[in-house]
Amino acid sequence: MLYFRTILLWLAFLLFIIQDFIEFNNISAGLFFRLIPSGFLLLWFLLSIFIKENLRIESRKLSKGMILSLRILRPSASLSIILGAIFKILHYPFSNFLLIAGIGLMALYSTLLCFIAIHKEDYNPDILDDLDD
Repeated sequence: MLYFRTILLWLAFLLFIIQDFIEFNNISAGLFFRLIPSGFLLLWFLLSIFIKENLRIESRKLSKGMILSLRILRPSASLSIILGAIFKILHYPFSNFLLIAGIGLMALYSTLLCFIAIHKEDYNPDILDDLDD
């Protein structure tokens, strides 16, 4: 599921970038084209909330630079998205840039996480699997 969510983020990021260069004369096609990335982000958000994955990162096998980049990427992506949303509400300049940069940073973080995260097995010692009768 992590790979699917990463693909959704990259698709939304690329479509937001493409939106600045393509204009539609037909209003319904333009509206549909503007809503597709928001639909991808909404799907990513809902999947992130309702489907939890147990991931483990073994920091012994990673370099210090990789660990530092993971610790910096996610907060900076979140900060950029939140500031972009606030700038958008207040009609400040550079709001689109902050939103697109935040989505791109989150997609980069998710891509790095896909390569280094290991799925942690669910183990509950309270459950007895093999009972002899």
